[in-house]
Amino acid sequence: MSEEPKGKKTDVGAIVRQKRLLRGQSLETVHQHTRIPKRLLEALENNKPEAFSAPVYRAERIERVLVRWPAPQREGL
Repeated sequence: MSEEPKGKKTDVGAIVRQKRLLRGQSLETVHQHTRIPKRLLEALENNKPEAFSAPVYRAERIERVLVRWPAPQREGL
């Protein structure tokens, strides 16, 4: 496993946003499939951990849900 340079943090929000966009999913679609409120999805993508007041909505947990969320199935394939 590679280590990050000291003082440099991973941009979790950018990673989550990139994965969502690569899947061609809108925030609304992710909200509908995961039941995570859109305001929290936006906060996660914008690296605003202060939006996660309830422990159930901790950014790390939401990130795991989104990373594991399957890509949408294309009709006719």
